[in-house]
Amino acid sequence: QKEEIYNRINKYGKLYIEVGGKLFDDYHAARVLPGFDPNSKMKNFKLLKDDLEVLFCINAKDIISQKIRSDNHLTYANELIRLVYCMRREGIAVCGIVITFYEENKIIEAFKNKCKNINVPVYRSYFIENYPNDIDKILSDDGFGKNDYVETHKKLILVSAPGASSGKLETCL
Repeated sequence: QKEEIYNRINKYGKLYIEVGGKLFDDYHAARVLPGFDPNSKMKNFKLLKDDLEVLFCINAKDIISQKIRSDNHLTYANELIRLVYCMRREGIAVCGIVITFYEENKIIEAFKNKCKNINVPVYRSYFIENYPNDIDKILSDDGFGKNDYVETHKKLILVSAPGASSGKLETCL
């Protein structure tokens, strides 16, 4: 896997990898796949950590609704902060957090401040009407052009999230 990842990096110069599911403590997978290591994803990514940084995505609606994860009973926002600390503990850089479907809101502003207090840049990505069907709009200043530019520094960007429907694919694009 490491060799194939580096082949793609060498071909394109930079590689964004969208990773769904849990990066740490994936006990559901371990329960349904006998012998599965709940931390196998992170063990693989740690082998790449010199060239790797993580970009997290979180849906604004999940922040506002204070959506709770059923496995650890943390809100998605608090789970994301936990994941930042987990990455740092593993020696893996976090380049930022993208709030997808961004909208102005007091709860979102409080979350942004919390991220800034732990030195994690926050970027905004807005809802695009008719995504993914209206290519002209998506590629316009009112589509991807409206989103904040996400600054990355390494060759390999792991794009992950605290839960589903976070906007990882759009962020990769």
